[in-house]
Amino acid sequence: MKLSKKQLTTQWLHSWPIEDWGACIHCGLPLHQEDSSFVCPHHHRFDGAKQGYYYLSKTKLSPTKYDKELFNARRHIIQNTALYDALHRQFDTIISTQLTKAPTLVIDAGSGEGSHLMRMRQYLPKSTAFIGVDLAKDGIQLATEYNGAIFSIIADLANLPIQDETAEIIFSILSPANYQEFKRILKPHGLVIKVIPNTNYLVEVREALAQYHLVEPTVYDNSKVLEVFTHHFPDCHRYLIHDKVHLSYQDKQALLKMTPLAWQLSEEQKEQLVQSLSNQITLDCTVLVGHKLD
Repeated sequence: MKLSKKQLTTQWLHSWPIEDWGACIHCGLPLHQEDSSFVCPHHHRFDGAKQGYYYLSKTKLSPTKYDKELFNARRHIIQNTALYDALHRQFDTIISTQLTKAPTLVIDAGSGEGSHLMRMRQYLPKSTAFIGVDLAKDGIQLATEYNGAIFSIIADLANLPIQDETAEIIFSILSPANYQEFKRILKPHGLVIKVIPNTNYLVEVREALAQYHLVEPTVYDNSKVLEVFTHHFPDCHRYLIHDKVHLSYQDKQALLKMTPLAWQLSEEQKEQLVQSLSNQITLDCTVLVGHKLD
């Protein structure tokens, strides 16, 4: 008999109990489990949703364009195309060369619907716990399709429900970051792996948009992000990732749905753009790796 999403989460928590890593967002004390709820010594209580995820945030959720359609498109691109394959291979190389032993806890901060985290599972032992954190409810709800393999939480990156010094790896993939929180929850010598876009990231999309005069041409400047990261991790390593990947018509449709640059376009304009868009799409990004010192 197929287990429900909630039952799969219960199984996951049996292997990686909340007592080992969870912290109350109100008082910071460790959480423990009572039935399907998390409770701290001050009796702050967090109930699990029927889909098997948890809402561990003080932040009130507001309407956003990061909706189910966007996250379904994102999942298609990550899982069914080769666009991010070079990036995932680099992750594997970084982890195998820069950690002395296999991690016990890996967190994706800004995980969306969980596909990057699922791809990373193939490179790490089954004893590793994988937790995805995001404020986008639609993304976390979609991530519950991976229940049993990863654990999904609605939470704020500025107030992570994670105990001090429990994680060996934190991913921040094309997402905002809070380095003070990251350093708080990282074990000594743990890694922050941050991915930022370079100038030619998805450049074909920007060029097509500019050609049709649908938006103003833009060039991404990542210098400020680099500056902040190196301030927190002065001895960081940098890896440049550049690849061109063939995408089908269906893939290009999904790519536009997950790209904020195209949000302001009408459906007719999006269709024009898909038809004119090159089949060769560029992945151009930098992977920054910072170590937490003792």
